Amino acid sequence: MKRLFIAIITTCLFTFLFSASLTDIINNARENDREYLIAVETYEQAIEDHEKSLIEAKTEREELIAEQSFLNSKKSYRNSLLKFYQDIVTLYYSAIDQMLDLKIKENSLKLAEMDLNDKKTLHERGIITYEELEDASISYEKAKLDLEKTNFEYEKTLEDLKWRTSISADVFSTSTLMLSPGELPSSRTFLESDLDVKIKEIALEVAKLNLEMAESSYDTDKAERELKNARRQLDIARRNSMKNYEKKVFNLKYLYENLLIARRAYELERKNLENARKKYEKGIISEREYMISLNQLLSKERALFQAEKSYMLSLIDFLINSGFEDPFMKMRR
Repeated sequence: MKRLFIAIITTCLFTFLFSASLTDIINNARENDREYLIAVETYEQAIEDHEKSLIEAKTEREELIAEQSFLNSKKSYRNSLLKFYQDIVTLYYSAIDQMLDLKIKENSLKLAEMDLNDKKTLHERGIITYEELEDASISYEKAKLDLEKTNFEYEKTLEDLKWRTSISADVFSTSTLMLSPGELPSSRTFLESDLDVKIKEIALEVAKLNLEMAESSYDTDKAERELKNARRQLDIARRNSMKNYEKKVFNLKYLYENLLIARRAYELERKNLENARKKYEKGIISEREYMISLNQLLSKERALFQAEKSYMLSLIDFLINSGFEDPFMKMRR
C-alpha cells in the first residue's frame, strides 16, 4: 500500500459566520445543491430501473445487457459526483484566495495613495515633473479599479457559495484544511473500481454467449472475431487503468511536495514580516516598506492555498475513481 501524505496545515483563522469548515460546506451542499440532487435522483432511478430489468430478464445475455446499461449510468453518476465535489472545493478556495487578494489590493491602494501624496508634494516644490505626478495618479486610479474588481469577484463567489450550500458566509480570516495521514487505495482497488474495465468485462461475457448461440458458419466467424476484439478491448482498458493509476499517484506525490514547498516559503515570509515589523516599530524602515513586506506574505499565503487546492482536487479525483463516492469520508479515516 502506498502512503498518502496529508497534513494539518494552519496559517491564520478561516471562519464563516458560524465557523463552517470545508466539511460543513460539503455537507450543506449535499442537502441544497441542485445539480447534486438531480444527479442523486437520476442515479436512484437508475438503480430501480436496473433491479426491474434484472427481474424481467429471461436470459443470461439480457442480464448482462442490463448490468452494462447500469454501469453506464453509474459512470455518469460518478462523473457528476466528481464535478460536484470539485466545484464546491473550488468555490471554497476561491473565496479564500479572493479574500487574501482583497487585502493585497487594499494595501496596494494605500501604497499608491502614499506615493501620489509624496509626488504631489515633490511636484509643488518643483522637484519632479508633471509627467511623474501623472504617472503616480494613473497608478492610484488603477489600484482603485483593481480593488473594485476584486471586491466584486469576491462578493459573487460568496453569492455562489450561498446558492449552492445555503450558507451565508463572511470569510474574514483563513485556515487551511488538510487531512490526517491515510492510505491510498491500491492499484488493485483502483482497477476493480474502474467502470470502463467492468463494462469491457461484461462485453467479453456477452461476446462469449454470442459465440455459443451462433448457428450458421457466418454467425460463428463473426462471433469469433467479436470475441477476439472483446478480449483485446479488455486488455486495453486494463492497461489504460493501470497507466491512469500510476499517473494519478505520481501527480498526488508531486502536488504534496509542492504543497510542502509552498508551506516553507510561507513560513519564511512570515518570519521576514516579523523582522520587518520590529524594524518598523524601531523606525528603521518606513510604513511603505512594512506594507510591501505584508503584501509579500499575503502573496505567499495565496500560493499556499492554491497549492493546497490543487492537491485537494487531485485527491478527490483519485478517490472517486477508486470507487469512493464520499471522498471526504475516506479522508477522515
